[in-house]
Amino acid sequence: MAWTSSITTPTAGLPVPIAWFQGVTGNLNYIAETSWVPQLNASTTNPTLGAGSSSVGSYVRVGERYIYMRASVTFGTSGTSNGSGVYRLTVPVNIDSAWVGVSLAGSCNCNDSGTNYYRTVVAAAATYLEFYTEAGTSVGATTPFTWGASDILRVSALYKAAS
Repeated sequence: MAWTSSITTPTAGLPVPIAWFQGVTGNLNYIAETSWVPQLNASTTNPTLGAGSSSVGSYVRVGERYIYMRASVTFGTSGTSNGSGVYRLTVPVNIDSAWVGVSLAGSCNCNDSGTNYYRTVVAAAATYLEFYTEAGTSVGATTPFTWGASDILRVSALYKAAS
């Protein structure tokens, strides 16, 4: 996705609600998209994404301290393991300590092999994001379903960077 010199006119892809940027200080015209490889970890045992998996992400720095990121992690078609514990997705730039434990502007969609979709809330830690169902349960190896082959975690979020 390429961005023009104005945050109100992305040329393709990502819809960006302009209200998210109200109150942002600094040079809002300096936005450059950067790719990064997000890592899906877990609080106890990390999942194994397996053969044919993918993990892609991109982010833009808005002003001096805000990050708008999106990521997609897809389990492969074989050799997968859902691990155990609460899932955690690394972020491209560490999160400001005042935002730790706070629900972020953003969303996470959990796709159970194309059969069921679950929308969850995004919460911040210093170096990763966690996700919670509407019932307040942490997304993990067996929530909101047992993760496995061809399942997808898609995330978009806005947060204040640590620096």
